[in-house]
Amino acid sequence: MTRTLIFLLTFIISLTVSLSVVRGDEGRGSWRRLSSEGAPDGRGAFSAFWTGDKLIVWGGTSDGRTFPQNGGIYDPKEDKWTIMSDENAPEGRFFHSAAWTGSKLVIWGGGGRGGPADVKSDGAAYDLETDTWTKISEQDAPSARFMANSVWTGTEMIVWGGIGEKEKPLSDGRAYDPETDSWSYISSLGNPGGRAGYVAIFENDRMLVFGGFEDLEEQALSTGGFYDPAEDAWEGMSDENSPGGAMYQTVVSTGSEIIVFGGVRGQRERDATDSGGIYNLESGEWREISHKNSPGRRALHSAVWTGNSMIVYGGIENQGGDGLKTGGIYYPATTTAGDEWEAIKVDPDMIGRVAHSAVWTGEKMLVFGGGETPRAMTNELWEYDPEGK
Repeated sequence: MTRTLIFLLTFIISLTVSLSVVRGDEGRGSWRRLSSEGAPDGRGAFSAFWTGDKLIVWGGTSDGRTFPQNGGIYDPKEDKWTIMSDENAPEGRFFHSAAWTGSKLVIWGGGGRGGPADVKSDGAAYDLETDTWTKISEQDAPSARFMANSVWTGTEMIVWGGIGEKEKPLSDGRAYDPETDSWSYISSLGNPGGRAGYVAIFENDRMLVFGGFEDLEEQALSTGGFYDPAEDAWEGMSDENSPGGAMYQTVVSTGSEIIVFGGVRGQRERDATDSGGIYNLESGEWREISHKNSPGRRALHSAVWTGNSMIVYGGIENQGGDGLKTGGIYYPATTTAGDEWEAIKVDPDMIGRVAHSAVWTGEKMLVFGGGETPRAMTNELWEYDPEGK
């Protein structure tokens, strides 16, 4: 198994039973457990997307050794799960690249338990309407890699960076067009340098990448950049007043600004950070976010944007720490509340979560998978309503 995979799995596996320091009757909103009948097996480090009316999940690992080839679709109107067909589905994997096109789920790359010999260089597309998988072209595809983030531009899935078969972070990428089933090269000139464990998001017709690591023996990166697919060109971004280098942090977009939060500073750093920053897309400047009432240090957590606030949930505080079931709502300075945090309510029946996924439905947050430890991943699905009582 690669040095990178060993570190990542060790970092996650060191979790113990979750104990919350927040009372269940404190905090904002309410939680509700949804049906797990017919749900796919528990898993972490998987893909999850909100299709507009359903939750779709696929891939990941059940225990660090088992990699399910299946996935599931949850319909909140019916409170019902449907297992996806696994005929012609790609081999099970985690930390793969994925995108939701509006009608299809595209999967590419990723890693398995076989180490350098098991880094994937293939993929497939799942059609939600027909419940079928189709293998995607490998001609001109990126080299094998895992932990390569991807974004959907509206017409293409861009795959960039990640860890290759030689355990070295990569600085190249490709764009996949599902309409033509073809890959195209993207420029490497001026890119921010090879990395993995970073965040990526597509906003204002550009892909932003930030943070991550180039070498596990070094501190995480505090640099980033923008890629414009229309111009096939990279542009740097300022790191002045940035929240500092981090890996396994989260990112959301407000439409005009990018918010990053949490993560760890490097392999040798035991504790996660509670630092965060806001990057203004127009001015190109960073500003720090408030620590007042912050939910605390965490990495491998989840974050969603509701339209006026960011909800952060779960994760871990440190190596050897507890899986968290706490979280917080952050209101940027541009909102009425203005640059402050509010705790979210803790349900005593929930377990702590790490390596889970969360999506925003337009009104509520759905949290699936993850677990107190990767050896005991859950398939529980919970709904958080910030307006609930």
